[in-house]
Amino acid sequence: MSLLDVAREEERRRRGGLPPVPVSPRPAGGWLRRSGHHWKVRAAQWIGVSPVLLLLVWFVGVRAYPGKQEPRWLVSLFTAGMLSTVPTAIAAFSLRASVRCRVCGLRLGSCAEARRLRLHKWLWVQTLEACPVCGDDGAASEAGRARWIASGSVSEPVYWSRQRVLAALMITAAMVAAFFWYVLHLKA
Repeated sequence: MSLLDVAREEERRRRGGLPPVPVSPRPAGGWLRRSGHHWKVRAAQWIGVSPVLLLLVWFVGVRAYPGKQEPRWLVSLFTAGMLSTVPTAIAAFSLRASVRCRVCGLRLGSCAEARRLRLHKWLWVQTLEACPVCGDDGAASEAGRARWIASGSVSEPVYWSRQRVLAALMITAAMVAAFFWYVLHLKA
């Protein structure tokens, strides 16, 4: 039963003069916190900061030595910042991709609504009180699972299939290889 069905039932009961359906108390904090996925979104946000900080320190350090040969630690800092961007991006992507509903299996980072919202999808996910497909509150209780099975609904197909992941990895590898080829031929 989705939230829309619950709202319709509430409206029908209100018009008929019936008392509202008692709602079980939910733990506070939204769907992400109740489902235990909130730490993944936070970690993915902070993982991407480390290469940016390394490159920022490098930039400030280079400006401190104008016209002089910069120290080797600055060159090492730049190299570490550049080399850490791809692995941290993959780690952040993997963490966000693992956020899914434990009842219907919906991957909230790549569902149709999230793809429509593009850059605002994680703000939308953080405001969810229930799964948009199955209506689960994040607790993945037996009652929620039974409701989902009884509804006969099917979950949305996975967007990031193996073929798309493989294509993305191949494109990333080609870009990294092209970068290294370019850098190596600059010195030649």
